[in-house]
Amino acid sequence: MPCVNGQETDSPQNSEAHRDMNNKIEFVVHADDFGYSKSVNQCIDKCFAEKWLSETSLMVNMPACDEAVEIARHHGYAHRVGLHLNLTEGEPLTEDIKECPRFCSGGRFNKVFHMSTNGRFFLTRKEKCAVRQEILVQIKKFRAYGGLMMKVDSHHHAHTDLSIYKILKPIALEFGFTSMRISADMHNVRIDKELYKRLYNYDVRKHFKATDHFDGIVPGLIANASGTTEVMVHPLLWDGRLCDSRKDFAENIKQIMTVPNSVIREK
Repeated sequence: MPCVNGQETDSPQNSEAHRDMNNKIEFVVHADDFGYSKSVNQCIDKCFAEKWLSETSLMVNMPACDEAVEIARHHGYAHRVGLHLNLTEGEPLTEDIKECPRFCSGGRFNKVFHMSTNGRFFLTRKEKCAVRQEILVQIKKFRAYGGLMMKVDSHHHAHTDLSIYKILKPIALEFGFTSMRISADMHNVRIDKELYKRLYNYDVRKHFKATDHFDGIVPGLIANASGTTEVMVHPLLWDGRLCDSRKDFAENIKQIMTVPNSVIREK
């Protein structure tokens, strides 16, 4: 049931007041990085308590992962916790990928593959095998918790890289994932990048449930929202305040609440 209603405009002459009031805009507010640390877990838990979040996703290779699942179960939102596949930060769960220089240095992810066009599109046979093994182990660990949400996204959006997506898609389908995050909405990107995003999102929607739009809390996203829009947030403490990207979290949520005829999904 939706938990936050958008505020209607006062004047019918306002252009935003001409929206079809039977066609609600649904925001899916999604917190990344659950399990990253004890502090991040506490921030995400507080956001759920305030009814600011629709869902979150879990980093199964990070140190506070088990605690995150315990918190979610204790407070009744484990069914709203998806998988935040991680191939770019922290320590892998498998050994072979540590021997791939474009993925790891000193036994930890280094994100090198993700920072080059070549790595985003092409992997060696050795890298493909290692990535497949790492994805499998992360998914199996996620599934072993039981009762979590079968949605997958990723740290630093690595799953939108063609080299990773081609490996992830069949595994995700095999293990019963029903939803996947699309690529972020376009903001003045090159034509080739826009074309790739459109093709990627088209293929995701062929195989998984997905939202109509996805981005962070940015003015363009909020102002032009339509249909179902996933909003990515990263709750954290900054100078003692609960923030998202150093901006006050409550203020960011208020931006969403000002959109006429909108709701925040609460599963």
